[in-house]
Amino acid sequence: MACESLQNVPIIAINQRKASALSRPEEVPYWGDNAHITCGMLPTLRVLASRGCECQGSVCLVPTDANTDSASHLQMTLLEAYCREIGIQVVRVREDALRSAIGPKNRDISCVLLTREDFLEAPE
Repeated sequence: MACESLQNVPIIAINQRKASALSRPEEVPYWGDNAHITCGMLPTLRVLASRGCECQGSVCLVPTDANTDSASHLQMTLLEAYCREIGIQVVRVREDALRSAIGPKNRDISCVLLTREDFLEAPE
């Protein structure tokens, strides 16, 4: 799967994993069927660009021990700043814990955006 393609996975898949340090039921709450995970820098940027400030309540997971070049590090720094500016919480997670929770080795986990559709609806 190319890192540029949108990779949304229902968040319930994380809750069903039993052997992960990140996905134990007491640590990762069930968000419901309308929650999604977007994996990778470019897909995350596309989601943020399409929704703008309507992503408040989302969480962006960033690997703490990722080995990246200068350009990727700068992109990550700018993404983190943008997320914080629009109200998205940024959480640093060990790369191995994130990889075991998210799944296959071929999935891009340079950043992972957890989004729940309920957060995007306007209050009545």
